[in-house]
Amino acid sequence: MQAGADQRIVFDNVSKSYGEVLGVNQVSLSIEPGITSLVGPNGAGKTTLMNLMTGLLRPSKGTVRVLGVSPSDPERFYRNIGYCSQFEAFPRGLSGYQLIRSILTLHGVSIKEAEQRSWDVIERVGMGQAARRRVAGYSKGMRQRIRLALALARTQSARAGRAVKRARSDGSRGGDRPVSQVCRVWHACRDFEPHHARGGSHLGSRGHDE
Repeated sequence: MQAGADQRIVFDNVSKSYGEVLGVNQVSLSIEPGITSLVGPNGAGKTTLMNLMTGLLRPSKGTVRVLGVSPSDPERFYRNIGYCSQFEAFPRGLSGYQLIRSILTLHGVSIKEAEQRSWDVIERVGMGQAARRRVAGYSKGMRQRIRLALALARTQSARAGRAVKRARSDGSRGGDRPVSQVCRVWHACRDFEPHHARGGSHLGSRGHDE
């Protein structure tokens, strides 16, 4: 059975231009609940699509709706979005656990629920033993996993990620670890769903030559 519009990520004739450069052109798509991956070469428009669907960019033409909500309604829109981008920035001095809990409380989650949800996602990405260590002391792979945990914790609905391609990386650009380990990150997304709202979407992207 096809999901309703309020359960899907929908692009309707979307184009995005950067001056004279066309990022994406007349894209229409509908992403059903579940795990979806964007695969393509550098320059294919994956990052532009991700930034459009997470509200970081506005389309030059067309409309984007995530779970029935437009980015033009940011308060409602960002309640539905958890985004693990390819870039990172962390407040100084916080542990992984403190980072996730503090972000959740900033978004109005009660302290009790924030603590429970924080430990839930931390365990699911395999960061339980390092959760009380400062993020500044984490390896690159650990920082990527804690960012994924933050994206999972932030929302019960739609989650997007660019870092999945190197989620268990040792820090070098070409140093990806075995596919079986990367799959554990996808399993964290998949297994998280029954504990929260079913029907959400998880989206990741990867370039052929990245």
